[in-house]
Amino acid sequence: APLAVLRFAPEGDVPLAPQLSVTFNLPMVPLTSHQQLAAGDIPVELQPAVPGRWRWVGSRTLLFEAGVDGSARMPMATEFSAFIPEGIPSADGTKLAEPVSWTFRTPPPSLQYAWPTGGPVRRDPVFFASFDQDIDPAKVLKHTQVTAQGSRFTVRMASQEEVAADPRIRRLAARSTENRWLAFVSDEALPPDTTLTVTFTPGTPSAEGPLVTAHPQSYSFKTPGPFVLRQRECGWGGGAQCPPNSPLSLRFNNPIDTESFDPSLITIEPELDYVSYELFGDSIWIVGNTNARTTYDVTIASDLNDIFGQPLREDAQTQFTIGPMEAFLSAGSHGPITILDPYGKPTFPIYTVNVYAVNVRAYRVIPEQYVEYQQWRSNRWRDDQIQPPGELVLERKVEISRQFDTVIETAIDLTGALDGNTGHTILYIEPEGGMLSALLNRQLQESRVISWVQVTNIGLDAFVDADEMYVWANSLTEGAPLSGVELSLWPQDVQDLTDETGSARLRLPRNSSQLLIARRGDDVTFLPENRYEYYRTETGWNGWQQRTERADVRYYVFDDRKMYRPGETVSVKGWMRLTERSPEGDLSLPPAGAATVLDYTVRDSSNNLIHTGSANINSLGGFHFQFDLPDNVNLGYAWIEMQSAFDHDYESRHDHVFQIQEFRRPEYEVSASLSEGPHIAGGHALATVSASYFAGGPLPSAEVTWDVSASEGSYEPPNWSDFVFGKWLPWWGYPGHSDYLGHASFNSRTDAAGQHVLRIDFHTSVDETVSDADSHEEARTFPTHIDATATVFDVNRQAWSSSSALLLHPADRYVGLRTARYFVEQGEPLSVEVVVTDIEGTSIQGHSAQVRAALLDWEYRQGAWSQVEKDTQECTVETTDASDQNDNEYEFATCSFDTAVGGEYRITATVADGDGRLNRTELTRWVTGGQRPPSANLKREELQLIPDSEDYAPGDTAEILVQAPFYPAEGLLTLRRDGLVSSQRFTMEGPTYTLRVPVEENHIPNIHLQVDIVGAGDRVDDAGNALHGLPPRPAYARGRLNLTIPPLSRTLQVEAQPREARLGPGAETMIDVSVKDPSGAPVAGAEFAVVVVDEAILALTGYQLIDPVTVFYRQRGRGVSDYYNRDDLLLASSLSLQSETPAPTGTPQPPQTAMQSRSMALEAAAPAMADMPMADESA
Repeated sequence: APLAVLRFAPEGDVPLAPQLSVTFNLPMVPLTSHQQLAAGDIPVELQPAVPGRWRWVGSRTLLFEAGVDGSARMPMATEFSAFIPEGIPSADGTKLAEPVSWTFRTPPPSLQYAWPTGGPVRRDPVFFASFDQDIDPAKVLKHTQVTAQGSRFTVRMASQEEVAADPRIRRLAARSTENRWLAFVSDEALPPDTTLTVTFTPGTPSAEGPLVTAHPQSYSFKTPGPFVLRQRECGWGGGAQCPPNSPLSLRFNNPIDTESFDPSLITIEPELDYVSYELFGDSIWIVGNTNARTTYDVTIASDLNDIFGQPLREDAQTQFTIGPMEAFLSAGSHGPITILDPYGKPTFPIYTVNVYAVNVRAYRVIPEQYVEYQQWRSNRWRDDQIQPPGELVLERKVEISRQFDTVIETAIDLTGALDGNTGHTILYIEPEGGMLSALLNRQLQESRVISWVQVTNIGLDAFVDADEMYVWANSLTEGAPLSGVELSLWPQDVQDLTDETGSARLRLPRNSSQLLIARRGDDVTFLPENRYEYYRTETGWNGWQQRTERADVRYYVFDDRKMYRPGETVSVKGWMRLTERSPEGDLSLPPAGAATVLDYTVRDSSNNLIHTGSANINSLGGFHFQFDLPDNVNLGYAWIEMQSAFDHDYESRHDHVFQIQEFRRPEYEVSASLSEGPHIAGGHALATVSASYFAGGPLPSAEVTWDVSASEGSYEPPNWSDFVFGKWLPWWGYPGHSDYLGHASFNSRTDAAGQHVLRIDFHTSVDETVSDADSHEEARTFPTHIDATATVFDVNRQAWSSSSALLLHPADRYVGLRTARYFVEQGEPLSVEVVVTDIEGTSIQGHSAQVRAALLDWEYRQGAWSQVEKDTQECTVETTDASDQNDNEYEFATCSFDTAVGGEYRITATVADGDGRLNRTELTRWVTGGQRPPSANLKREELQLIPDSEDYAPGDTAEILVQAPFYPAEGLLTLRRDGLVSSQRFTMEGPTYTLRVPVEENHIPNIHLQVDIVGAGDRVDDAGNALHGLPPRPAYARGRLNLTIPPLSRTLQVEAQPREARLGPGAETMIDVSVKDPSGAPVAGAEFAVVVVDEAILALTGYQLIDPVTVFYRQRGRGVSDYYNRDDLLLASSLSLQSETPAPTGTPQPPQTAMQSRSMALEAAAPAMADMPMADESA
């Protein structure tokens, strides 16, 4: 072929020209002569000439790099021309037939940053402007104009003293590139309250090239005027009238001096019970409990200053008019069902504001009408005239106290609507229409309160799997089990009675049941399968019914290298096993003859069919097949759909994904590395990124972006796995914990060698700060994981990234702790063994360690419960000669702590190395008798479950410590594994209880524990203070735990050893494979697969084979759904329970809140409400 220029760059207008490159279609030089040609003839002429070097990258590409060492860029503001004359020869003598020429141009100066902008700013500022290239400040100043309203202000260069005296300008100058900025001032005072414009006029020159700017570049700012109040407005909108309790905003024309602000400068009449002030720039927000229908006069004293030192000219006065509260009607309960507090009267509370009457209708119903009720709820929005099911037994207009803008609780007495002391009724409450209500809230007329109300003493819990329902009936008041309760699944004929433990098991029917109904004399309650909606299916209404759980066919499938090129052969190997989804289900081989053939289909990334085929399945469930990829196949992710010919009882489909890619070599490669460790606090690390062309040579002056992030790390010295080092977190879950510590970014360029080095300095901690337990100190006394990612951009803006990581040790010593169990009995000493090692894991004898144990108690602070350390115990030990965690000859140093109080204990050990650097280990252990924080509302509370081990083996007995938020309590333990396995009832007389659970072979690989308790708790306020003189409240709690039982008894031991460690191309070797069972006995007839593949191919995707045991024995789910009628229970307010008992001292008194306790026959309002539960949603 004739010699030709394939491509050249740059061309035309370019923002930056770091290099010039020309690529020919034929080799121009031999590969071995780069150094000689560097000084030889250059086939390209560049004008104007630029200092730099020419070199060949490969044999076809010629590269020019500006600068003596090639690390600079070509000058800005310059138009370049490049010329390749005709007749230049290639390496084989072929000559260029025609000359080639082109031009490119770098831009003139462009303004990058300017100050001041926006504003207002002081009237005598120091101006600052930086550009994207070198400039001559004096020449640029001649093209600088400052104008306002047709006037032009003279400017001069700022002196070094003026730059140094202005902190902002001093920082800007220090951060800007040398010779690319200027600072200037005006000797004239700028006019006040004026917008000024700074303009760099056309013709602004560069110090790098002859091109000048063609267009003006400008920015504006404003000077301050006299300090005045400019605007007042409601923080939450509202127009002329502000909503009650909304913030009030005062906005001034200039930013406020926050340091000199004093709240006494603002006077509000009438005074607010509570007020605070928040300052944001030019605004003051007044936050207080403003009253409805009130006008507030606000005066701001003239002593208020802006940031320019200007006071207000005079006192500023304004008014805020607070409008009425928006009318609303709501209920204290959620959802379609409400169960009333069994300790209170049968009254249903509603809450209103500016609503003075409601119409109440009550319909007496029975549980069997619940499905009709749900249909009516769904249909009434389309037809409001439809009547709910049941017998209308109450219809009345209820007058509500006319207290403007006050939340009124009204108790609707349901005594007359019930058939005795218990029963069910549908309540339909709507506001009475009126002109005032309509004006205050037009949507109010469309609001309704609708609820199915149950009055019962039966607590009902149900746990349902695919075949049966476990029912637990208990007293709604104190949780005692209820025997002889009649249970039925409606509408099917499934019935039973609860035993002396209050329990019964119901076999689910084949046809759906919507309700679980429980009867005990005249008392009836129910649980719906779905509280909100029932819908038709092919077999009837949705509900509880037997489900056929089909067995899973689990596949373990792998290919030889995960990524392939078009035209290559894909090899696939796999095995299958059956998994029964039931409580007793296990793993097994496919039944003999169940399936002998596997059908498969291969599709590409566009879902096009690539290949279909079949493979034989052997007696061990294994299969193997290969197929060739077409040459024109689409690139991307492809997948194989596999289907075995099992019958309909099995889920037997599986998809396997692989990649199809072309291996295109990039133009350059990037690698990041960190200096060799170990890295210890107080030192530093060097992060180095290297960028080089694949054809040879570095990539100089390339843009580099570093992202460095830090997170909590972990480190365990070698051979000390039984001890805890660092921060221990419960393996069964620790919600809310975050490992993130921070990150930073940096920008720079590679040097002439294509490298950039980032130095990372590590702070250290000292003995004086060990008591400081904030996150900052923790990050320095525990190991820290640091990631450094470098991204390099070439001239074509291609980006390649590389990452490296290190572990930062807080000291060169580590302290480890070990306890025999996760919890101990109250009164039993809590013994902790201590060891100190160096980073390599060598134990250090005679080293001092400080150990402390603190009880974590619950306290109510700032509106939330939190744990605080109390009853701290200190212990100082010196390590012994014990040098192995299994050492029986020497005992480890031990600290023993008293456990007179039950609960959660935080144990912390600290050591210091020779340089005073600290290392800390922190773990948590439990002592029986601890209690969880109480709850003021009825919600399902949390049980803390603490196991005695991280995993178990068949034959073990797991001990589980239960910490309850209330006691005494009745408890139920259920074991779950794709359904209900077993149940166990127990009674808690104290705040903790220890459960013992035998672990069986059929629990492999895991078993789920759930503990439910019911009982009664103290009624408390939001701060956790007991409300004395009141009856207890119903209470219930739940805790869950997943116990792991590794399938060690089912794991084969496999060893593979090649006879030669190294092979040359074309050589062969043998691989010796041995397979043994868990006891070490040889296994005959086992099937195995060997994959031989280049590791470089695997590295492209990070492909690693997964352990088949983790696939076949992956974790089982619970397979159980839980239902609680206490979820619908509404606690009575404390005042309604007090009767004639006076309100407790310190009971919260919400402002502007009143209560009226009104039966259908009463007209008088009761005393003001003391403790009113607000509705969660407004109608």
